[in-house]
Amino acid sequence: DRVNMRGVANLTQVLDDLENDHQTVLPDYARIQPLSEALDDLYKEFNALKAHLGDLTEKFNAVETFIDEVKAERASAPPQYLKITRYLLKKLLISNK
Repeated sequence: DRVNMRGVANLTQVLDDLENDHQTVLPDYARIQPLSEALDDLYKEFNALKAHLGDLTEKFNAVETFIDEVKAERASAPPQYLKITRYLLKKLLISNK
């Protein structure tokens, strides 16, 4: 499955707007206390989600770099080395589950 980058960009823009100037995204509900508290909780959840997305992006970048390095090594490696690499990759994937 491919990621819809336009959708990701739109979500990121909404999160940035919510963080920096939430009045552009949400009307003023401060006069209704329970709703105001619920929106405050939602605001905190959005910020936590944004931070988590940043963490995941960093992890995926590291995995992508590792995969690129393995592919480059495979292109120039002798067949015996490829068997060892496959074995180590399987062990790595299993241990990270």
